[in-house]
Amino acid sequence: ELLWAPVFGLYAWRAGCVPVDRRPQSGSAAKLVSAFRGVSGQIVVYPQGTRVRPGDTVAYRRGILRLADATGWRVIPVATNAGQFWSRNGKMNGPGRVVISLLPELPAHLQGPELLAVIEAQVETETNRLMAEAD
Repeated sequence: ELLWAPVFGLYAWRAGCVPVDRRPQSGSAAKLVSAFRGVSGQIVVYPQGTRVRPGDTVAYRRGILRLADATGWRVIPVATNAGQFWSRNGKMNGPGRVVISLLPELPAHLQGPELLAVIEAQVETETNRLMAEAD
């Protein structure tokens, strides 16, 4: 569905991003881990599994942990305030400035539930800061 997001979708498609079938029965998590094992590059993962409306809370999923473990890649959390301006259906909610914030790389020793908790805490804190700044 992200390929249909305004601006972002076009850039994702042009950059060669691969859409993922997120249905549980698709086996996409195992396919992703297998596809990226031994490959150098970068992956953008939405750890909640979907775009979430500002103010809503959705648990972070463990897929990022599987990818980080399988690839050995570093994890760099990213936060944005884009949800304030682009709804889930791709409609613009009004004028504003979308900000993307790259957070510091996480230490390699973080793994499992501890890694997921740090990702969630950092992303949610920064997202809330960016949204308050945009108000």
